[in-house]
Amino acid sequence: MALTYRGVAAAYNASIGGATTLEVTTNQISNLADGDLLVAIVVTEDNCTIAADTGTWQEFTSQPDPTSYEHKAFWRQASSEPSSWYFSCTQSADDMQVIVMAFYDSSGPGTWGMQDDDGGNISATTPGTALSIDVAHANDLVVGLYGSDDDIPFTTSPTDYTPSAYAGMTKSYISGTGVADYDQAQTAVHASAWYKLDSASGTKDCTWQMTDTASEEASALVATFTWTPSTTYELSGFTKDSAGSALGSCHTFLFKDNGDDTATFVAYQLSNSSTGVYSFTGITDDDANYFVIAWKDDTPHVMDTTDYVLQPIEE
Repeated sequence: MALTYRGVAAAYNASIGGATTLEVTTNQISNLADGDLLVAIVVTEDNCTIAADTGTWQEFTSQPDPTSYEHKAFWRQASSEPSSWYFSCTQSADDMQVIVMAFYDSSGPGTWGMQDDDGGNISATTPGTALSIDVAHANDLVVGLYGSDDDIPFTTSPTDYTPSAYAGMTKSYISGTGVADYDQAQTAVHASAWYKLDSASGTKDCTWQMTDTASEEASALVATFTWTPSTTYELSGFTKDSAGSALGSCHTFLFKDNGDDTATFVAYQLSNSSTGVYSFTGITDDDANYFVIAWKDDTPHVMDTTDYVLQPIEE
């Protein structure tokens, strides 16, 4: 696997004073692609019902439950993403912030799934106490999402999760003014998002602690995500002349018969110049209804097609 951080998008509204919908433009994340994992944190001042309104998002299983503000997290696997995501708050909320991180695996198609998550609160009555969260994971993507009422960042970063003092947890955070920092002194909520790729197996004890003893609340979520590669198939053969001998450098086209007198083009390649071998890889099914058409330049009478019942084999 080659887990990779794609980028981050964020949006912020100050003093909205009522039900609202916040737009997060997807073009903030360069080269966002189908199959990417999207992880979103939404924090609002005051309590409200938060919803992810664009596409089907899964809520984290473990959500914190603060009393003076709201903190929710969602995830989805990208598929035909629109130009914007929308997140809504159905009751009054003075401030609202959304951060969306994107990740991908460069080794090919696959499926993301949540393996484990945990969340909790730091009470306003004991704001100096630490919040400890455990997650079990084995060489997966780990994300940490922190939120607080007012601009209350944390000082005790999760063990193994800080960008410098420990082993590589990286901050993926944009403030309401676009500054990549914790500082949100003029806002009424604080949100930050962290991640670690290919973490060591075992249980992580992740700890956050608020920076001051003000009567404010804070909360955090940790989750691990697993990427499972898809099964792919290969269809190979060789191009040949009328005598059955290998004929190299043929233009070779792979099609799939649709069963309704139409066919779908799948891929093209030039067969090997000496052996005539072609090999189409990364096919996503093993249906027995593929066929190949081939011809050779400057030989108008050399063209042929296979039967339409070729079946790919698993790679």
